[in-house]
Amino acid sequence: MWAEIERTHGEFVALGSPDADRFGLTVSAEGEHLWWLCGPGNVIAPIRDVQESA
Repeated sequence: MWAEIERTHGEFVALGSPDADRFGLTVSAEGEHLWWLCGPGNVIAPIRDVQESA
């Protein structure tokens, strides 16, 4: 979990420390949660997804 917190903070700083109102959450009928920045088309992937694709 700590690795995800560090990665997320690094991305946050790299994006210019955006205001909280630029983040959002979408929940589908299947219960999937998609975190996004500036709109639903810009999904923030969980670290486990990033690690699996590496």
